[in-house]
Amino acid sequence: MLAFNLNPTSKALRFHMHSGLHSVTVPGTAEHRARLQALRTVALFEFAKGLLVLLAAVSRLAEAYGLWRARPWGEWIALVSGAVYLPFEIYKVASRVTILHVTILLINLAIVAFMFYLRIYLPRVKPVLRRIS
Repeated sequence: MLAFNLNPTSKALRFHMHSGLHSVTVPGTAEHRARLQALRTVALFEFAKGLLVLLAAVSRLAEAYGLWRARPWGEWIALVSGAVYLPFEIYKVASRVTILHVTILLINLAIVAFMFYLRIYLPRVKPVLRRIS
């Protein structure tokens, strides 16, 4: 077991550093209200970030469920969410060509093209084919 003995100078320095991290404000003062407002602003920002992550997770699960059950809304979510990432993936490949970036772009392009075919192209072609036959 290690034991540390602090000399009086380092104890004072440590106390000074520690006390500076936890400044105390008097409740009801303008400084206290400003500090609370700043803390609440940060808390709201962190809450929004957490909510966004949760929403993204729920939407990725909803998309998977919708696709697994062959629901049209699942196909729409896959089409839109895949298309949203395309500009970022194209930028990544344009800025730095790696096998990983190219593979991700090609897979996403294939998914978006397939979803486009199912949701947009195929419904327009079917009525024309029915009229011909």
